[in-house]
Amino acid sequence: MESGDYIALFPGSTREKARFMALAEALLLQVMGLQVVVGQINGAFAPESALGNQLDALAASLDLSRLDTSDGAAVADADFRDFIRKKLIQQRSSKEQARWTT
Repeated sequence: MESGDYIALFPGSTREKARFMALAEALLLQVMGLQVVVGQINGAFAPESALGNQLDALAASLDLSRLDTSDGAAVADADFRDFIRKKLIQQRSSKEQARWTT
């Protein structure tokens, strides 16, 4: 959606005020730019597309580490990604069990 699509939602009496509409459009452009950035960040830290340090940062947000997966040896990204997925599934299932038992 473009800023003009949002601007068209303003009432006609407001659209007649040039300074107000210029300010509104400037603010909308900033918000739309942030929306794009948030979408890019979200995709960069998705488990399916994260690599290397991104994958480590994602794991750290879940209190996981590559050291949790082995005896300290290097772990490939694909194996670590599988480990993270398994831990996420375990966390979700334990939360579901806790909800049903209380």
